[in-house]
Amino acid sequence: ASNNPPHREQKPVVSFDTRMKMVDAAIDGNDRFCLSDIEKKLAIPSYTLNIIDALRNEFPGVNWHLILGADNIAVFDTWYQPDVLVEKVKIIVAERPGYGKRFRDSPWYKRVEKFEMPLMEISSTMIRQRIKAGKSIRYLIPEKVRLIIMQEGLYR
Repeated sequence: ASNNPPHREQKPVVSFDTRMKMVDAAIDGNDRFCLSDIEKKLAIPSYTLNIIDALRNEFPGVNWHLILGADNIAVFDTWYQPDVLVEKVKIIVAERPGYGKRFRDSPWYKRVEKFEMPLMEISSTMIRQRIKAGKSIRYLIPEKVRLIIMQEGLYR
């Protein structure tokens, strides 16, 4: 859950604490994930490099990986100190529809690991739009997350 990323022009619609609650619900029961609020303790804006540095300090000896979509790696050169970041973490990129050529043409293409996964035509924008339109999001996101969204009246 991001606190205040610099590439977002507008403030988040949902508070950091509520997003933390939704992530916690989404990963509940999966011991391969852990939730950290470390970003909330850092200076704003929240640069990924600063978050990685803080995590490395808190959890020394861990090999960190940053998983991104091809849409993000296509603009990775606009991130804060991308050359330093790519040296500190292994960056793993998931292919995304419509970004193949931009991704392959990116100067970062050869410096990251790539992986393929089944493409799901589900996006956070689509989820928010469906909620706003009064349409169901059942089965599109984890049920515990859906319940939080409905109980909190989010994205209406």
